[in-house]
Amino acid sequence: MKLYLAGSSADVPRARTWHAKLTAAGVEVTSTWLDVVAQVGNANPRTRPRADRYQWSMADLAEIDRADVLCSWSRGGQADARRVDRARLRALKGTW
Repeated sequence: MKLYLAGSSADVPRARTWHAKLTAAGVEVTSTWLDVVAQVGNANPRTRPRADRYQWSMADLAEIDRADVLCSWSRGGQADARRVDRARLRALKGTW
């Protein structure tokens, strides 16, 4: 199974923990935003050029597209996992 793990900069510690657990369990985690946060200190910082933010966003969408399941956290800490809606993803890509 391939899973995209989504979250905000505030979720980095929890996301890293779950990334390790899922990988150890044999799940392919397609998201690389944790690597970007490690490099630039924040997820999609407004101080970075628009071209960088666009590239990161397109990478996120491509990684979601490769996944079977999207897992994200709400502000209240609740996890939500669902199958990737490819039609909606294509429509979202078209808005950029």
